[in-house]
Amino acid sequence: MEPLAQSGVDAETWHLATAPTRTCPSAWTAWITADGLLTDHIGRAAGGPVTVRVVDEARVTLTSAEQAYMQADDRTAHRRRVVLSAADERWVYAETLIPLATVAAHPWLVHLGNQSLGATLARHPGLRRGPFEYTALQPDGSALGRRAGAALEIPEGVLWARRSWFALGAHRLCVLEGFHPRAVAGAEAPSASAQGG
Repeated sequence: MEPLAQSGVDAETWHLATAPTRTCPSAWTAWITADGLLTDHIGRAAGGPVTVRVVDEARVTLTSAEQAYMQADDRTAHRRRVVLSAADERWVYAETLIPLATVAAHPWLVHLGNQSLGATLARHPGLRRGPFEYTALQPDGSALGRRAGAALEIPEGVLWARRSWFALGAHRLCVLEGFHPRAVAGAEAPSASAQGG
């Protein structure tokens, strides 16, 4: 049996988003720290509805740091990769890592199809979200950067990304979102007062 691929999310250097302007351009601060549903923010900025397209789903091996981040005993997780688009343009690449214990407790997480994960999670009572962390991805660099760059059709440069964990009771999952440069290219930034999940 072929060994599972590494998730690769933890190969990046992640910074807490409490003061993103230390290393992150100020134009990206609103997107990195935006509360509420990302699909809502994209829809307002793009001026149209957002669609979710699944790139692929697979089982991957977590690093010990990723296990610790999600407080998971499992070394294996379900990974879902999607692209969020609006107005016929790609806006966000997202990866979700769901440890198998979380899948066992909430099997609906692996049957979302092209539904928005954020909108579905927001309806879950007792949902908790951890703090945002951010990083700069290189589309011609790390495995994660290459996946994001390919999905957003950006071959080089910098892609800013954020991640956070969600907790459904005692079970966590991790969501990572990489932003296309068009998010700050004259588009309306998310409102700092936006609320939701």
